[in-house]
Amino acid sequence: MPPSDYVSGEPGPPIVFARARARHRGFQPRRASWSQQPPRATAHALGGRSSILSAVMFCTNCGVPLPSDANYCPGCGSARQRLDAVSSASSIAVVTLRPDERRVRMGSLSDPAQTEKSITVEATSPEALEARRPFDPSVRPPTPDELVPADCVWAYFPYPGPFPRDPRPLSRIDQKFVAMGTLIGRHFNEIASIAGIPMVDMSRDGIRSSVWGRTSLWTGSWQINLVFDRYGVCARVGTETAF
Repeated sequence: MPPSDYVSGEPGPPIVFARARARHRGFQPRRASWSQQPPRATAHALGGRSSILSAVMFCTNCGVPLPSDANYCPGCGSARQRLDAVSSASSIAVVTLRPDERRVRMGSLSDPAQTEKSITVEATSPEALEARRPFDPSVRPPTPDELVPADCVWAYFPYPGPFPRDPRPLSRIDQKFVAMGTLIGRHFNEIASIAGIPMVDMSRDGIRSSVWGRTSLWTGSWQINLVFDRYGVCARVGTETAF
């Protein structure tokens, strides 16, 4: 099977965002059909204490309307985090994505700390639509216009592409690895399709460590250790030893 043709499962089900409900003591908003409701979202996903509902914000603890410049609820005194990422006068639905839900373009991240932050995006944005969908890179690598999880190696290192030269005719495993070129960013299945089953293969906490090698009395011994992320993408070359 060609190395560039080895990833992608069927797209997952569409993401459904629940609408927010405003609660206020003694106040019951006029109900309307789902088709008449503007897109809404809750501030719970943003870690705040307020609900976003068109141009009015309500305390989620007691339901009292909140002034736009208030840091505390006038009804119950609960602190409210300021939602700088979302305009209280906007009716555009937004959603907050946790680091494990985020989808980004290959090679778009440079700082690992970026994956530790949640981000707020419009509900109709490509990131929101792709978020939480199953991601299976075991069949083929993603195309340049496809999004990948923010905690995947591909978020930092794009897929290196086809092998510089065909490693299959080569007999020695060390020669095969040289022919494969760049290893970081390649999937375990792609490497194993050329190098075979590893001598040692261990997984712990989502990290996979595999060792390939050969032992020969006449040509010497050689080993290489590769570390893969939770998606099976090579994150680093641990050690390479010849003896």
